[in-house]
Amino acid sequence: MKSYNGKKVLITASTFGHIRSFHLPYIEEFSRLGWNVTVACAGAPKSLEGADRCVELPFKKSELSPDNLIATALLRSLIKREKFDLVITHTTLAAFFTRLAMMFTKRPKVINVVHGYLYDESTPAVKRFIYRAAEKLTAGVTDLVLTMNEYDFDEATKHRLAKRIEKIPGIGVDFEKNKANKHFDIRKEFDIPDNAFLVTFPAELSSRKNQRVLLEALSETSADVWLLLAGDGALDKEYKSLAEELGIADRTVFPGFVKEIASAYAASDAAASSSKIEGLPFNVMEAMDAGLPVILSDIKGHRDLVQNGVNGLLYPRGNSKSLAKAIMKLKAEPETREKLGKAAKLSVEKYSLGNVLPQVMKKYLSLN
Repeated sequence: MKSYNGKKVLITASTFGHIRSFHLPYIEEFSRLGWNVTVACAGAPKSLEGADRCVELPFKKSELSPDNLIATALLRSLIKREKFDLVITHTTLAAFFTRLAMMFTKRPKVINVVHGYLYDESTPAVKRFIYRAAEKLTAGVTDLVLTMNEYDFDEATKHRLAKRIEKIPGIGVDFEKNKANKHFDIRKEFDIPDNAFLVTFPAELSSRKNQRVLLEALSETSADVWLLLAGDGALDKEYKSLAEELGIADRTVFPGFVKEIASAYAASDAAASSSKIEGLPFNVMEAMDAGLPVILSDIKGHRDLVQNGVNGLLYPRGNSKSLAKAIMKLKAEPETREKLGKAAKLSVEKYSLGNVLPQVMKKYLSLN
């Protein structure tokens, strides 16, 4: 039977998918330490291992949706009623409305875990101003901000977006779990030739992940280069149509969401990312741990993981010609692939869940 230490923690995020993907080990650790744990998000399950309570919130991705104000009111009532000792909030949308719920009232200690501010130096000035203004508005109810890359740390520090600002090496990746999960033969399943040079990018099919650049780059490579876009999303049909228009549909694979993602890495010769903006991406770290050479857009988050030419390659964001050139370089130079892949694997060991979880838990508990 679980023994309680009398302390309560509330963990919020926009969706349960985010909680499931990143935070279950932390929920279980809080529970092991005797905390009463409440999880609140959209799509909340009725029960969850380690959690004492799951609360459904009507968060919507559109910041202007009235449902987000309803979620704010529900959170305000919940926090007032339960008298939590600590609130830990994740994802930009949930973090804003969770902190909004605690403004102008007695509140618990609050930690905002920044998986990646939704702007950087290349973001249009108006959009950057709006997002920064939202963070400044809620800075007064943020006791600790935990950032995951240098840009976000510098941004939070420069604009004083919390009372205390620190950096963590991500939230931790369970590399061992991924290694044990590669029984699916991707090449056989999707008729990818054994001699094809396969590049993979597992991610939501979205404008932020910007797979359009990868598709355009593929059209500028040789006919024996294939692309695996593992994931689903709003732009699925658009990207499939683009592949047809570019004449590369016969060597572009859209398998949808691949649960056994280690199988995709095992079948691939390289991994790439065309993202416009990132925090500290799991998919890149997983590919690096699998020993794949990675080709990444030169953006925050990617720059924290890869030193160009040392443990991966960086190319100018949105430049399909540079990306195509990098792909062809790796295809032509097996010794470079091997060197970068080995260096990549060594460099991501520090981001493993076993290394990171104790560091992050220490930060969480530092406010109590």
